[in-house]
Amino acid sequence: MRPLVLTILCALNKFAGEIYLDGSILNVIQNLILAGRLSEGRRIANECIAYNNYRILTYQECPPNDDIVKTFKHFMTLFYKKDDSLYLLNNLLQNEYRYTGTTSNAFQSSNCWSGDKSINFMDFPFRVGSMLPDVTRWTECCSFFSRYYEKPSKCFDSKDSRSPLCCDLSFGTDNYLELPALKEPYLSIRLEQQTTGTNPTPKYQIIEVEQEGQLGLCDVSGVLWPSGYLLGLCLNNPMICGVPEIMKTIESRDFTMALELGAGIGFPSIAFANAMKNLCQNNWLCAPARKNATMVVATDFSKSSLGLVLSNSFRNDVGHLVNVSETDHMNLESVSMLRDRFLPLGGGFDLIFGSSLQGFFEGTSNPNATLWYSLDLLLSRSNPDAIVIFGHIRTGNEKIDVPSAKECRVNSFEIIRRISGDIFHMNTRDGDTSDFELVVLRRHICNTD
Repeated sequence: MRPLVLTILCALNKFAGEIYLDGSILNVIQNLILAGRLSEGRRIANECIAYNNYRILTYQECPPNDDIVKTFKHFMTLFYKKDDSLYLLNNLLQNEYRYTGTTSNAFQSSNCWSGDKSINFMDFPFRVGSMLPDVTRWTECCSFFSRYYEKPSKCFDSKDSRSPLCCDLSFGTDNYLELPALKEPYLSIRLEQQTTGTNPTPKYQIIEVEQEGQLGLCDVSGVLWPSGYLLGLCLNNPMICGVPEIMKTIESRDFTMALELGAGIGFPSIAFANAMKNLCQNNWLCAPARKNATMVVATDFSKSSLGLVLSNSFRNDVGHLVNVSETDHMNLESVSMLRDRFLPLGGGFDLIFGSSLQGFFEGTSNPNATLWYSLDLLLSRSNPDAIVIFGHIRTGNEKIDVPSAKECRVNSFEIIRRISGDIFHMNTRDGDTSDFELVVLRRHICNTD
């Protein structure tokens, strides 16, 4: 069931009527989208909305917000109606980043630090144990729509008036409670890189992910959700997360590739690919045959979602490691086609992950639930270390339970462990135990004696 706030926003943002391109900005948005420059079209649309709402930006001839949203949605629909739209978008992004050699500058980061030094998490303005930075504070200091405001004193570190408030989502801070930030066109996430050695120095890097923002308030796959954020943090650093099986699986010489179901904007896939890329620097995984091979396949039933996955992957320099596939994980025929496309010689994926897959996670105590049949088709049988990891709400319909072991079934799975979001300090707003958890599964080997 969609959150009430999203249902209300959807009701308030339904538009009717024809598309009229009576302004130059609308024509610019149209032409950019049809040319496959989706991020740039999205940026201009959002900046116009910001100008209309706050009169803070430079555009002087922005049409009404309703016209902007209608135009954007209309031509995005036209673009994705093409059968080869994702292939076209992938090639455009590949050429763009090949020539520039840098990440996209479509968005201006609001990072509070350079990312090349050791950081003490307890020194952050938003630190573990502090109360949630209230919505007004986060909006005034961190939102895309307040970028050009003169920042008030509360938007700077109380210990250093020259250091701006840390707006990046990060392990050790509590600003994850702003998720899902439905109106934001992008989010900045700080990840700790895995390091080796006796006394490794912590290293951090920024992952920027694009969202639909105000242009797609009803698109649940176009934003980052808390369980997806938790899953991405875990995949980026499995040892801190407490899932050594991930490392054991990916370090195997027989590792093929990972699979994300219901990728949304792609943060978990990007976090995983980024971790693999970092490990490859001094690891056999960087052998020529694997250096630029697909590490993870990100799937979703929404083409616009997969377009965001592609854009975000290239923006964060893992576009060569992430592939996408339009797949309905609730449809076994679609799932079989996915497997045959990427594993034509048979076998299965060595690591499968996903988060907040409504419907897919419901009724899992029933051995005939779609989840178990889909996993049976997709997860490797030959690799004993192959695992599944899902991020979900730990109570209610989304909680994953395996069927009782009354009979041995071919598609039987068992839970290795449950990991609370508390491991990344993802407590509730009132400080209680996290609403979210990760569940790690593997095939259950039937005893034939």
